[in-house]
Amino acid sequence: MEHKLINGWVVPRSCWSLDHAECHRFDSSYHVPLVRTIVDLLHKGTFRPTALEGLVDQIALPPRFKRIYVEKAYGILFLRPSQLPQPRPYDLGYISKLTPVLDALMLHKGEVLVTTDGTVGRIGLVTEYMASWAGSNNIARLSCKAHPGANGYLAAFLSSPYGFHQLTREIYGGVVDHIEVPNIAGVLVPGAPPEVQEAIGMPVVTAYRKKDEASAIEAAAIRQLEESITARPGLGNSTRII
Repeated sequence: MEHKLINGWVVPRSCWSLDHAECHRFDSSYHVPLVRTIVDLLHKGTFRPTALEGLVDQIALPPRFKRIYVEKAYGILFLRPSQLPQPRPYDLGYISKLTPVLDALMLHKGEVLVTTDGTVGRIGLVTEYMASWAGSNNIARLSCKAHPGANGYLAAFLSSPYGFHQLTREIYGGVVDHIEVPNIAGVLVPGAPPEVQEAIGMPVVTAYRKKDEASAIEAAAIRQLEESITARPGLGNSTRII
């Protein structure tokens, strides 16, 4: 291995040099050794890695828009990036049904969601429960191939260190972190055959569905408790306190 003398220290060449193909990015976070290790491990794995864009039908990122929040009767439930990892999203607002880019903001069942601004790399899966919601323009939508479990497989991989660190290495921005569609498209994913993707992905899809079911049961229990409290003699029509 070649070495270089830097300030009296003998440093291996691999510690200070870059391959010419990597010189399009000069920010140090892009060149963290962890990601190089991840890429090496993926290439040594059972399934040959392929760029994420080859496993999906579309990667969509809605345009920026002016958010107009309204009352429930005039709006659509709106999911923000910070709410994506919450088991039961709290404080969901409603954006106007007259929002010009509303069609691009709507979530569709089965899409894999990836946060692209601020806290980058949070992953979600659109369930039937969420399919009538709109989502932030800071959340990318990944529409997967048709075979069962492909979306769950992709969500599982992107949630793992192998996927997460590939996403976060692509971050740019001096104040607020960002990634764009090309940054997501280039993430390397093991190109497992459909039956393997199904075996891994379907339990993930089921887990997201059961999360919604559990949240609905929890919400019903809370409502029952609130009603039993406000129905007690002497409390009348008390304000809900939970």
